[in-house]
Amino acid sequence: MSGAHLQMLRESKHMTLVEASQKMYCGKSSLSRWEKGEKFPTRDQIRDIARAYDTDEDYIREILLMKDPLSKPETIPEDTIEAIIARITTVISISDEKLSSDIRRIDNLVTEKMHHYFVLGQLTRLFICLVILLAFFLFLR
Repeated sequence: MSGAHLQMLRESKHMTLVEASQKMYCGKSSLSRWEKGEKFPTRDQIRDIARAYDTDEDYIREILLMKDPLSKPETIPEDTIEAIIARITTVISISDEKLSSDIRRIDNLVTEKMHHYFVLGQLTRLFICLVILLAFFLFLR
């Protein structure tokens, strides 16, 4: 949580800490702690802040949850980065192997089905030939 944005809002309204706290019906130490990010105001206090600054309660919540613009960016330890990269590499590798396996399985199924259809086609042609031969022999009798 950062209260720096709350302080910037107060300063943009050209209010001192005392003036703003009086409009919010709170102590200047409470407002100071909110602006320093040491405490978070309650729902009622957020309503009072919004009213004092003539703005929306959601906007006040939003600026209270923003990162402090003056804070140092968070750094991720090198070993954590390496662990993340290793995990991603493993997942990609497993995915590639699984994909290759799935492709081989699908290829085998397609080949098997094509073979079945080829045999079925051959049997159908053979059956038609037999029917024609049978009809021919019955006709000649």
